[in-house]
Amino acid sequence: MKLTAFFCSLLLVAMTAKAEMSTSKSTSSVTEAKYYLIGQCRFAINSLGGGAFTADNRSEPSAGAYTGLLATDDPEFTIFCYPGASDDEISDQLGAKKINGKWVWLGTGEPFESAQHFKIFAFSGKNWTGQAVTYDDTTGDEAMRQRRFSFCLLQTGGSQVLCGTSSVMPLGYPKSNVLPKIMAVLRSIEFVNLPSPADANAASDTAAPNE
Repeated sequence: MKLTAFFCSLLLVAMTAKAEMSTSKSTSSVTEAKYYLIGQCRFAINSLGGGAFTADNRSEPSAGAYTGLLATDDPEFTIFCYPGASDDEISDQLGAKKINGKWVWLGTGEPFESAQHFKIFAFSGKNWTGQAVTYDDTTGDEAMRQRRFSFCLLQTGGSQVLCGTSSVMPLGYPKSNVLPKIMAVLRSIEFVNLPSPADANAASDTAAPNE
């Protein structure tokens, strides 16, 4: 009888420990995503890929920076908020625009050269669609030339737009390409709608102490 009671107590301890571990795991998964605010854009980054993201609303314009990139001339990529950006404004951020059937580099106002290996592509996340371009440096010290990457994420059914740019690969070291890592971080972004002024006022009134 005593032996049976002993085994029952062991089983109860094991079940309790398992439940606590499950609760801890569930809590960590819920709190894993962190929300960021840049200007009028609010979003979560669900996977930082071992890097870190910092939002700075004291700068002008407000910006965010992801750090954790290696083998590029700039160890971070920056993100800015352009709410309600027009097609022309998005083209400006990408640095490329299709004119008369040809993609023009806005840096020179001339069509991209074949040596720049220009590419434009679309991608998407949970509640946004994205546009991006890559092209190679063709001037400057050959040892320092990079592949450049620019992108814009457009909220589905909303006005939030995030755009950014980064170097992704020294042209002499293609194995050091960090574009897949950047893309993985970007694809994990999820926009969160900002409360309307009416909602904010209602929340403020609800939170105010009774007089």
